[in-house]
Amino acid sequence: MRALIGLALVSVLLAGCSSKEDRAVESCSAEIARQFTDKTYEIDAADMRANVKPEGDDMLRVTSSITFDPGLPREVKQTFDCKVRVRDDAMEVISVQYIW
Repeated sequence: MRALIGLALVSVLLAGCSSKEDRAVESCSAEIARQFTDKTYEIDAADMRANVKPEGDDMLRVTSSITFDPGLPREVKQTFDCKVRVRDDAMEVISVQYIW
């Protein structure tokens, strides 16, 4: 039990140290996971982080690629564009667009 509490505390502290770009990537990843609970896919968080661009004072755009059914004959890659609104410490995913 102590280990779980310690792990939770470390996670909270690390989350407080992460940049808004890192939190935008996490938010987009979570939204994609929510949308595709029934599909097998891969996204590259490092590529997402490398492709974070500011859009105005309170918006970040994350662009990267997603691979559906990786390693299978029906593997498909496509690009996605995720917009995140930054409000104080909160991140709000505004949209995720998939470019076929």
